[in-house]
Amino acid sequence: MAAVRAVNDAGLFAFVATNQSGVARGYYTEADVVALHDWMNAELGRIASAHIDAFVFSPFHPEAPLEAYRRDSSCRKPQPGMILELLDRFPVDPARTAMIGDKDSDVAAAHAAGVEGVLFEGGSVLAALAPVLPRLVG
Repeated sequence: MAAVRAVNDAGLFAFVATNQSGVARGYYTEADVVALHDWMNAELGRIASAHIDAFVFSPFHPEAPLEAYRRDSSCRKPQPGMILELLDRFPVDPARTAMIGDKDSDVAAAHAAGVEGVLFEGGSVLAALAPVLPRLVG
């Protein structure tokens, strides 16, 4: 929450781009993902006076049991589609954009989209963001 607040306070956009293969596997629906994102944003606002500017997700998986979601999509990380969509929708400078993710596929997607990728290996997200934030603002 503190990391999102720091991004907000710096005047930057905060985005979430997430693979959600659970949709493709029938564990939950796209509406469930949207409801979770809405809840997350409400909690960020309530607890930390922070917000996510946009959520994007990929419900696809090449081996999905649900045929409607069985495909290899350019929006499924490590492909850059979700990040490119956000770069297209919002007035952001890719040179002043970073993605913090907990998987190598997150970093690969960031690099494929032409933005900095930071691998989060645990601990505080704010601590992982701290060395990157000055470059994004300045």
